Amino acid sequence: MGQTYRVDEFVYQGRKDGSNGRIKEYEIYFSNSPVVWGSPSATGLFSDTPDPQHVKIISNPSARYFKLIAKSEINNKAWTAVAELGIEASAIVTPIGEACDNLLSDQKYYIKDIASGLYLQWKHDIGSNYEGEFCINPLDRNNETFVFTFSKVDGFTSFYNLRVGSKYMNKGEGGWRCGIGMVTDNKDGWIQLETQDDCTFKMRGMWQISKYFNFDNHTEGSYIYSDKSDGALLKLEKFGEVSIIPVTDIPGISVYPAISNGEIAVCTPGKAVIKVMNVGGYILADYQSEGKLTIGMNYTDGVYLVGVETENIPRMATYKVMLCR
Repeated sequence: MGQTYRVDEFVYQGRKDGSNGRIKEYEIYFSNSPVVWGSPSATGLFSDTPDPQHVKIISNPSARYFKLIAKSEINNKAWTAVAELGIEASAIVTPIGEACDNLLSDQKYYIKDIASGLYLQWKHDIGSNYEGEFCINPLDRNNETFVFTFSKVDGFTSFYNLRVGSKYMNKGEGGWRCGIGMVTDNKDGWIQLETQDDCTFKMRGMWQISKYFNFDNHTEGSYIYSDKSDGALLKLEKFGEVSIIPVTDIPGISVYPAISNGEIAVCTPGKAVIKVMNVGGYILADYQSEGKLTIGMNYTDGVYLVGVETENIPRMATYKVMLCR
């Protein structure tokens, strides 16, 4: 369409000189990619008329491309025709996803659920009500079940095999579960990515072509399903890259020693909330303090961050601590 629009309506006009070729049953799609299409934004039946017909697009997508699929012709012919196609839009949207990093085939990634801040993990459900093989949990960078690799399927632009360890995400039992296996050469082992304007993305298993991956709850241990009407927003983080929280010092607050063999002391001017975090910002523990607190660092050796929030200071002070026993 030349630009990205916030779409309100789709406009179709069939032949003006006769009914032959006028579309009867239709599907309408919108996307910001000419090769990646999700579920249809609208479906229905056009009338047998030469007048323009307006289809309300309830989801109001921001899109640059549209696709119209004619499912049938008004007289059950094997072909269709169009006089004009168009949209009604409420705004021109400035795309913000133009600087998104390209997905690199065979690059290792973590997959982050935006809603919870948790990460996708291959973890077989051992409960009595088997939910599948993939759930979300706090990221453990030393655990390879959080590390995923996308390998492009030959002949397709947006289909991938999603590998974890030596196996692949596959169609699970019942079709709604996400399973694990070795299928890579057909739709039961293909994953499609749908990139959003803000560089997040949604995933879909091609065994459920009109559905998305999502959760019933965005909480620790929740399993991902492949039969949802809308997709969970996800984000890729390259394996080995760490987003460090800036270290900030605030007068009146002290954390020591900077190199610890197992304990640290935190001194504050009054009541405070203290958070122990890994270098990626994930909270490992939090505490309440009345002025001074000694904390046992019962973690593996490495670098940690200690965040301190007080009643009278509007921002969090952050201190780096090296644990070395």
